[in-house]
Amino acid sequence: MPLSVAVRGLACALGLALWAGPGSAQLSPPPPKWLYGVTRVAYTDLPDSLRYADWPEKVIADFGKAGVQMMFSRVHNGSEAPGLAWKSAYGPVDPAMQGRDGTREVVALCHKRGIRYIAYYWAQREAASVGVEHPEWCAINSAGLPNGYFCGNTGYRDLVKSRIVELVREVGVDGIFFDMYHVVGDACYCAACRAKFRAETGQEPPVREEFDNPLWQKWVEFRFRSNEAALLEYNRAIKAANPDAALLVNSWNAWVYRNPGNLRNSIRVAECVDGLLEETGWYDTVDPSFFASPAHMAFMNWHLAGLCKGKRAFMWGSPSVPGWMPLGYQEPAIRVMTMLTNGPSRRTPYRAATPWRGTWRTSPSANPTPATRRSPPGAASSCRRRPNSGTGGTTRRTAT
Repeated sequence: MPLSVAVRGLACALGLALWAGPGSAQLSPPPPKWLYGVTRVAYTDLPDSLRYADWPEKVIADFGKAGVQMMFSRVHNGSEAPGLAWKSAYGPVDPAMQGRDGTREVVALCHKRGIRYIAYYWAQREAASVGVEHPEWCAINSAGLPNGYFCGNTGYRDLVKSRIVELVREVGVDGIFFDMYHVVGDACYCAACRAKFRAETGQEPPVREEFDNPLWQKWVEFRFRSNEAALLEYNRAIKAANPDAALLVNSWNAWVYRNPGNLRNSIRVAECVDGLLEETGWYDTVDPSFFASPAHMAFMNWHLAGLCKGKRAFMWGSPSVPGWMPLGYQEPAIRVMTMLTNGPSRRTPYRAATPWRGTWRTSPSANPTPATRRSPPGAASSCRRRPNSGTGGTTRRTAT
């Protein structure tokens, strides 16, 4: 991309983000006071629908002993599971539960240990059955094809709202976490979005990206505002069910601003929720020369704190490449040793700071060959035409 185009795009994005418009800060309900006292978090990708060797009983007991104050696990796994991880009036349950109610079990175990429980909900993705029953809810690209996501300007928003209110009011979760809630590239051109955009502008949505075109700027703004409106509505809904409930979201704003399939969100999203939890362990897939330990952590903390505008900021990180790829011992060890040697606030370039790093990094055990790597798990979806690129694993992760 020519530098001039990139600069114009950034200027446009900043202009949209700072545009005065109807503010959300005064309309968003206040965050629960308990959220500001949380300093030790256990973020897991473990699904409530399944049992593992030590999950959930021993894992949660260990978290309690470690002083964990808030824990995440999956109640909704997007297109990776055929149903929900709790007995719900708003969708089928995951048959893997075999008659259990996994989420209610996990909530009880957490509360027994004095741990606040946050229900992980994979945003904008659903089991294939949802798209079959409601094809009008599917997000559509400019070619008129479903892109694997569901659109929040359709009746799908009401379904999500009903589910999260049920989780708060009936199941007893302490909050909701939407993972990967972001504006999708080349979308959404469904009938509902087209009609709403026409009503606001008197014109059809543009399909060609032109940052100098005022109509394209309105289209970008429309998509960002649509996400903000949905998140604000969700926050109000769970607060009406329980004023002490928290809404957190991961929109990936803190570590990458744009790729062809994901436009992230505007910086206003923090005004609509109670906090942001950003993934900072994916830097190797973005720019390994910059997003590397320990420098990336210092930058992310600073940047995320600024985005949150006084709301809570949470992070999780992993040592290197995405969690579904195998990783040898050397790379995490190198990064830990580097952080211990340099300290978290030093600005010494990471790659130059560790002797013999290149030799260790290129050893077979530290760098799996392409043949040993496996793709993230995926499942067929009626609203998807190409493999899912999101995370679908069940690795345990922590954020502090």
